[in-house]
Amino acid sequence: MFGRGIKFKDFDFVLLLATLVIFGMGLFVLYSASFEKANVLEKNFTLSQTIWMAIALIPFLVILSMNYINILNIAIVLYVINVLMLIVVLVLGKAFYGAQRWISIGGFTFQPSEFAKLSTILMLSYYMGERKLRNYHIRELFMPVCIVGVPMLL
Repeated sequence: MFGRGIKFKDFDFVLLLATLVIFGMGLFVLYSASFEKANVLEKNFTLSQTIWMAIALIPFLVILSMNYINILNIAIVLYVINVLMLIVVLVLGKAFYGAQRWISIGGFTFQPSEFAKLSTILMLSYYMGERKLRNYHIRELFMPVCIVGVPMLL
């Protein structure tokens, strides 16, 4: 599973730099927009966002060290799990701000729709990679539309 990830010489440093620039710009905007509120609420939103970004580096490095073929091999499982979680939201989901999009598990609340976006992309990549068609006709697009349509309707 590990070991055949991206090599240092193949790493896209321009993409990393662009990501860091966008993150830095986002921090600047967040700081300027929440400066007065942070003083009143005694909560530093910029520091909080920076900490979450640092935490996100851990799964980033783990995924970077993995062979992407192994990730695609579990695409079907991830997709099915996410569709099931979206069904659970319809039945047992918590409503916040008028929308029922959240699941609470042991005090931890999350939106399965965020994971469904990634699993749908992986499932489409897996399906299209297996098909290896050069010219797509309308009938060959039925399954990709279904792959996207099921989470979208849920």
